[in-house]
Amino acid sequence: MKLNNYERIKDYEAEREKKELEFIINLTREALTDPEKEKEWNAVRTSFALYTEGRKKGRI
Repeated sequence: MKLNNYERIKDYEAEREKKELEFIINLTREALTDPEKEKEWNAVRTSFALYTEGRKKGRI
């Protein structure tokens, strides 16, 4: 069965959202132990509106 355009767009958007979430999760994990990844995470997080008020350095 052929997907109509709406279904293809919906599937594409869902897949893109999953990939973005996986990227954020992996980068966050890496940033906890790697100072270079933390710099990258800080640069990326605002574009996803992720704010970490109250986060203390050295604590997970």
